[in-house]
Amino acid sequence: MIVARKMQYYHAVPERQQKPNTGYKKPSQRRTVNIRKRKALTRVCVAMAVGILVISRFVIISEYNYNIRNLERELEELRKENERLELQHARVMDINVLEDYALHQLGMVYPDNRDIIYVAVQDKAEQVLIAETDENKTREGVAAGGWFAAAAGKVFSILDID
Repeated sequence: MIVARKMQYYHAVPERQQKPNTGYKKPSQRRTVNIRKRKALTRVCVAMAVGILVISRFVIISEYNYNIRNLERELEELRKENERLELQHARVMDINVLEDYALHQLGMVYPDNRDIIYVAVQDKAEQVLIAETDENKTREGVAAGGWFAAAAGKVFSILDID
């Protein structure tokens, strides 16, 4: 059995075990060049990605501005068209223009006293309409409504049947 001296034993064993020092090796020149190339390539790629993002952002913004300008132009055209139509509507809805159009273009005439029908409303709940003219009562049996009633009314007015 071999026993070591106490003093040598305490100095030889470190408190923390470490790997044995094999010596500092200088990285090879080729590996250093590859690392530098990779770093440079990475920087170029990052710069290009940032540039592409910035340019694409500006492209999107300019496209939105173009669409906004087109929509504003279309809105202005629609406002002008709406104003023109409102003026035309106001002109057409003038009572004098309507009367003139009805008399001259459509051939309408003012009604006679025999053409006027008075309707009395009994109650709002019942909604029953009663005609007060004798002319309507005589025609009621022949033509009750619809296009046949209109044709019968014309025939009766031509023949002047009461």
